[in-house]
Amino acid sequence: MKKTIRRKLIRERNSLDAEKWARDSAAIQEKLLSSDFYSRAEAILAYAHFGREVKTDMIIADAFSRGKTVCIPYNFMETKTLLPSVIHSPDDIDRSARIPGPFDLRPFTAEKLDLLIIPGVAFDRLGNRIGMGSGFFDRFLKEIKKGIIKAGLAFDFQVLDGIIPFEDWDEKVDMIITEKRTLFAKEDLMAENNELVDNPGSPIHLTDANFDEALKKYKLIVVDFWASWCMPCKMIAPTLEKLAEKHKGSVVFGKMNVDENQSTPAKFNIMSIPTLIIFRDGKQVGQLVGAVPEKTIEEKIFGS
Repeated sequence: MKKTIRRKLIRERNSLDAEKWARDSAAIQEKLLSSDFYSRAEAILAYAHFGREVKTDMIIADAFSRGKTVCIPYNFMETKTLLPSVIHSPDDIDRSARIPGPFDLRPFTAEKLDLLIIPGVAFDRLGNRIGMGSGFFDRFLKEIKKGIIKAGLAFDFQVLDGIIPFEDWDEKVDMIITEKRTLFAKEDLMAENNELVDNPGSPIHLTDANFDEALKKYKLIVVDFWASWCMPCKMIAPTLEKLAEKHKGSVVFGKMNVDENQSTPAKFNIMSIPTLIIFRDGKQVGQLVGAVPEKTIEEKIFGS
């Protein structure tokens, strides 16, 4: 199954024309560069892209300009392992190698890294990842300390709606950044980084503290009351992601965890989840309960 997914998506990725590859890569990199977790990071590990992987040239150049410590993987082909190796300029990258890496090994202690930028062939919204099949990153990720942020970069078609096959040795990422959206596999990162931005293209994180502000800011907003243990909530999540991107600029979608926020769910008498409540100009105009289809949600929004 993993081999089939890998072959299919590598073919699709390799078929990207140069203009779309460069444009979408730039959009993905710009999203990461504008994030708080990137700004705070003092030392990063970024892969050196090859083929039609999402490019990392802008990230590496920006990190140098900000005085960050920049590492790329030094790959040991016999053992299929890697070590972070410091580079001082893009010219330190050997692009002629089978997997681009540094010309020379300048080891950097993995525990001192703040951010890992990780490639992948396929991801799902839970952070599961399919790589090229050799396991370099999986072995490395098992050895690093908890708390280092792991960001996967991918084109949006590489993020699958279902849960991809995974083994005990496979390691998850904390978030996936595509040209269309940012998916947070860890709720605490979503809470930290998903502010009440203008015209969001993915669901925003709502709490008791910012709920009233969101109702004032957004003319039309759909709030998903959910919980991490709720299977129907997980089922409807990809649909809401799709709708947030599809209707960007006209409808905002927000998510509120009912286990972490009690006041707002109590105010609206939330008894079952997922519950979607539609607000227009700060007033409730519609409600849906359960993992309803995309068409039903749209009909309720635009008929309200």
